[in-house]
Order: sequence, then structure tokens, then C-alpha cells
Amino acid sequence: MWRHSWLLLGAFWACSSTEDTSNPPPPRVTRVQVNPQAFLGSVPCDNRGGMEMYQASLLDVTDGLDAAFVLPHSRIVPCTSVLHFEYVKPGRRYIAMISAFDRSDISQQNPASSVIVDEMGGSVAPRWTTTCWGKNDAPQLGLGGSGMMNAGGAGGSSNSEGLGLEAFDKTTVVMQGCEELKDTGTPGPSAVAFDITRSLLNQECGEGPGEVANFTVLPAESSPPAVGGAPSKALGGAGMGGNPGSETELVSCGEILTLTNQEPGEHLVFTAFAYESASMTPAWSTTCRTFTVQGITVDAHCDPLAPFD
Repeated sequence: MWRHSWLLLGAFWACSSTEDTSNPPPPRVTRVQVNPQAFLGSVPCDNRGGMEMYQASLLDVTDGLDAAFVLPHSRIVPCTSVLHFEYVKPGRRYIAMISAFDRSDISQQNPASSVIVDEMGGSVAPRWTTTCWGKNDAPQLGLGGSGMMNAGGAGGSSNSEGLGLEAFDKTTVVMQGCEELKDTGTPGPSAVAFDITRSLLNQECGEGPGEVANFTVLPAESSPPAVGGAPSKALGGAGMGGNPGSETELVSCGEILTLTNQEPGEHLVFTAFAYESASMTPAWSTTCRTFTVQGITVDAHCDPLAPFD
């Protein structure tokens, strides 16, 4: 009988809430926490092709996957938010199914529903899905993505010993053991973004002597191009990240230089050259590194600018 009572809680599922985790309240109830840091992996939390929103659903697997059932779904929340599920039962065991989206103009069709819609009411499929098995040493049974209303027969297991995260009375337990996010969409090109202001040490952006006026980026160990003229000028023939024929752009200090159509899944190294106003040769340089991800713009991590010899 208690099993059916979970379904009656859907209208009261305010328990799946977001909180400021910098000063969490003392636990007063039994609850399961889902933190996006457990499943983000290499997918960034941003609006440049990364994850923007997600939804979590708990699956009660105490009696095995064959007898598992889904609790009411959480609200859809930003990728920076932590979800808490209350009204879980002490001694019961849970896993979490995650649906993640690369857009923010979406909402739940109804409270506690897994149906996500856009502003026109059209159904929106998740870009990524994954399953969190409760703990890091949990068996990986390939349950798959969200939207599953029952798990009968998943992985061929009907009674997996120790499966899931156990809830404890008046305690917050944290969901772990998440599989790598599965990309179910059609990702766009990979790109790398460079912000030279993050590498300024004793310099400032500006047009005066000793100030960084503009910069450009080339593959590692490339010779700097001689330039002269206004920022945002294209410098031909660089060939970025294995893309011969692409142009190197000179941009103003304080702006973002983005290199598109990069090869995904690669560790890339670049050299950034910074120029004083109207200078033909760079005054500073630095090394930048990144790992590219399909369909996502990632930030390059650059060392501080040093005088260019």
C-alpha cells in the first residue's frame, strides 16, 4: 500500500528544491541530494553549447530493478543548482536518472512530470542523459537515459545486491556513481575561446605604452605574425588546430577570440601573442592549453603573459 502512496505525493513535490550549498541547513528530514558536479564530467555548465538545465528522477531499487518504480520527477533547474528529494523512506535504496538540456527556454509541462516543453508547448528531448547508481562502486548495468517509467528487466538483473544509495533517517545522503553523460542530440562544431585579460599580470588593456591593445592566437611554436593596423583584422594563412586555410584574427584586449571547427576530443596547445597599440611585433606571449569537446565552446587556460623575446 505504501508503494502507491508515493504517487500521491506528486502534487506536493516541492521537496525537490534548490539551495545555496555554501551554507546548507542542518538536516531535519530524510532526503537524497543530487549534485550536478557528480555527472557533468567534461560537459561545461554554460550557454555556449554546454549544459544549462537538468531534471532528476529517483528510482526506488530496494527490491531490484525488476520491481523498481519511479518517484515523482524533480523540477527542471539550472545546472548550477543542487536538488534535494524528500519523503524518501529510510532504509530504501535509490538510483537517479538525469535528463540534461543545452537550452534554458524550457519548463515542465506539469508538476512532477518528466515532459519538458518549450515556450510554444512543444516537447523537448534532452541533449544528454545518464544514470547515477548511488555510489561509486555500484554496478554499471546500462539502465540508459530518463523517461523510463519502469525498469523491469534492465540489465537482466532482478535483485542486485547493494544496488542504489540507501536513505538514512533525518540524514542527507549524496547521490554518486554517475555514468558519463550520453549525448543524444546532434552536436555542433567544437570551439575554443580565448580571453587575454585572464593572463594579464603587470599589464592592463589600453592604447598607451606598456598596455595590451590587441592579441592573436596561433598553434603552439608558431612564429608571430607581423601586424600593423586596427584590431579585428584577419591575418591569413594560420591554420588553427588542424584546419588549414582558416584565418587568425587579431582582436582587442578585453574581447573574446573564438576559434571554431576544432577537432573534438583533442588536447590542443596554442601560443597567444599580445601587442601594444600600432606595434608591428608582439610585446608579450603566453602558452594556452585546452581539451576540446564536440559541440561545445571551451575556455582555453593560458599562463600569465611574459615579455616576448
